[in-house]
Amino acid sequence: MEEKKKTTTKAKKKQPTKKKRVSSAQKIERSTTNKRQQDIENIFATSPNRDTKIPKKTGKKRVSKAKKASVDIEVQEAEKALKETMVMEAINNPMEEDRIPQIPKHYLFYLGFILIIINFLFLLSHQLILNDINHTIKNTENRVEYRNINDNILFFGDSITKRYDLETYFGDHVINQGIDGETAADLLKRMKTSVYDYNTQKMFLLIGTNDLAYDEEITDIVEDIEKIIQKTQNHNPHTKIYIESVLPVAKRAFDGNRSNQTIKELNQKIKSLCDEMNVTYISLYDAFLDKDGYLKEEYTKDGLHLSEAGYRHLTTLLKKYVNEK
Repeated sequence: MEEKKKTTTKAKKKQPTKKKRVSSAQKIERSTTNKRQQDIENIFATSPNRDTKIPKKTGKKRVSKAKKASVDIEVQEAEKALKETMVMEAINNPMEEDRIPQIPKHYLFYLGFILIIINFLFLLSHQLILNDINHTIKNTENRVEYRNINDNILFFGDSITKRYDLETYFGDHVINQGIDGETAADLLKRMKTSVYDYNTQKMFLLIGTNDLAYDEEITDIVEDIEKIIQKTQNHNPHTKIYIESVLPVAKRAFDGNRSNQTIKELNQKIKSLCDEMNVTYISLYDAFLDKDGYLKEEYTKDGLHLSEAGYRHLTTLLKKYVNEK
């Protein structure tokens, strides 16, 4: 009997206590409710607006359907309030990536200045291109007009030649190939378009004053003039060449190596060159001097370039060479 009691006692001890069964639906519902509640608490914990009360729910006690519905409504209202709070915070305090970048005012000023410079350079380049096109067209027209004409005359040189109204003084058969600021070396670069392409009967050359202003050596200037003469004779052997002496300047026009003393030295070298190469040298220097040895004021505008009176005087000196056969 004692052994049976012990066995019964052991059997009773081994029997596990029975737990209440929970359905799968209830487990899912409790898990979802707890997670939802935790998420809301976490959101409110990190939000600056912590005054909203969060209804707490526990999964331990049984809750009636009415109570559960009431809790759900409160949770929904809390979620709605949280969303509204977050929307307001997003509007009032936008994140960095949502903000429109503000360009500093001085950047706008620099940008505007750069655009103005670009526009100016564009317009300038456009004008230069148009000028170049017009110059090319004019030269082409001149070459067509004067080609194969036996009595045409070419004046070749710098700004003093360019500003000479040759057509008024000598007629429309005279071609002006003067360009501002040019030197003897510059003339050598455009021999084809300015000399070879014309069937010139005569060529009058006046060059050298800018060379002296640019501190060119007299020997170098004379060498360049010699090359101009040689090239013209080689390409247009029938052309008669006249070399005009460099004109004097007023004292205010002395520049670099340019003075009346150096001009006289240059003219002497040019005259010797013309004698050697059998080319006509036209001495103009003395005819433009005043009593003090400078360019007469009545003959100049700025101490270097000629006035209308100066060009009339020059025409008087050149006329016999232009008209000679």
